[in-house]
Amino acid sequence: MNKGICPKCNSTEVYSSETLRYKAGTYSSNTIPLSLFRSIPLDNYVCVECGYTESYIADAEMMPRIRNTWKRVMPETEQTER
Repeated sequence: MNKGICPKCNSTEVYSSETLRYKAGTYSSNTIPLSLFRSIPLDNYVCVECGYTESYIADAEMMPRIRNTWKRVMPETEQTER
């Protein structure tokens, strides 16, 4: 989606909040939590044809902090019992 093509409908009518000056909204909306006092802003992409949206971390330098703070989601294997 951040390459300008919607993965749901293949439209090129994709718009981004990447250039918005203030990314955090009311009550820290448009962010994800890192700690009690720290949030990470997001860049949002919206397809105006189908409404599909995706969000990406606005500051790539925050990725290691997420890795060190959040719990990793391990992929399920086909052999895992359900």
